[in-house]
Amino acid sequence: QVHNGLDDVVDGNGEVRWDGIFSRSDQMASPSFTPAATARRTVFRAGLQERDMFASISAPALEAVSHAFVGTDEDATVLKALRGFEDLARIHVYFGSDRELNDLLGVLLRHGTDYVRGAFAACGAGAFDDGRNVVPFPV
Repeated sequence: QVHNGLDDVVDGNGEVRWDGIFSRSDQMASPSFTPAATARRTVFRAGLQERDMFASISAPALEAVSHAFVGTDEDATVLKALRGFEDLARIHVYFGSDRELNDLLGVLLRHGTDYVRGAFAACGAGAFDDGRNVVPFPV
């Protein structure tokens, strides 16, 4: 039952009739939610709204992931940033945003070589083994 106004819960003396309010709460259905696992299995095609939403956040997201990638010395954070780059790249490919994907690859290539050089310098290696032979790597 929907209350139309205060007259439904206030008696003639201006006092609230709590007993009527509480007794109706027993008649209400309990809330239900879709479990996360079920929601993740639901596949839908992203549309224009999703593309526009992603377009509005992709540049700041790329900047944030790049900042985390460049500004850390922790391997766990670097791996998370690389996963972030991968997720961004997958979404750009899905929506066909070639220019933004090129920007992402440019950032990754620009800072990726710096990371590899830094990693080799940190371990004291001036070369690495590619599985076939030792390849000199300028530090």
